[in-house]
Amino acid sequence: MNDDYPIELFEWMSTNDDQTLPDGAWQAMLEDAANTFNLLNKTQFCTYGSFIAYCKWSHNNEC
Repeated sequence: MNDDYPIELFEWMSTNDDQTLPDGAWQAMLEDAANTFNLLNKTQFCTYGSFIAYCKWSHNNEC
């Protein structure tokens, strides 16, 4: 896991992890979740970077 991103962000993103979606939609949903996390927590994590880090965290670094 990337230490630059908190586990709370990944847990939040996991609530939006619908792998039945096409790849682009799946990524967009997770980036939107990261953006919402930022808004709610007054953070500024890069949404794309959050997506990549989440993918590695949730899929044992197979993203």
